[in-house]
Amino acid sequence: MHCKIVWVDILARLAWASGSKLDRKRRRVNRYGRQLVGTINGDFLSVEIDSETPGFYRNDGIHLSQVGLEMFLDAVKDKLC
Repeated sequence: MHCKIVWVDILARLAWASGSKLDRKRRRVNRYGRQLVGTINGDFLSVEIDSETPGFYRNDGIHLSQVGLEMFLDAVKDKLC
């Protein structure tokens, strides 16, 4: 049986201002996760969804819209296949 460990970066949120305390923590956790999976020959995925493009998020600024969700899931699928 073959197993692949992949770290998927935590996405930015529209509700979090760039450079805010939450955004800095998100970046720090993502950096740590990438380093951790690197030590076990895993891989990481950074999805190209940015907080500057509101069309990727629902009106609440937190959850992904249908377009954002499809883009996210396609990226995960491509990484795993």
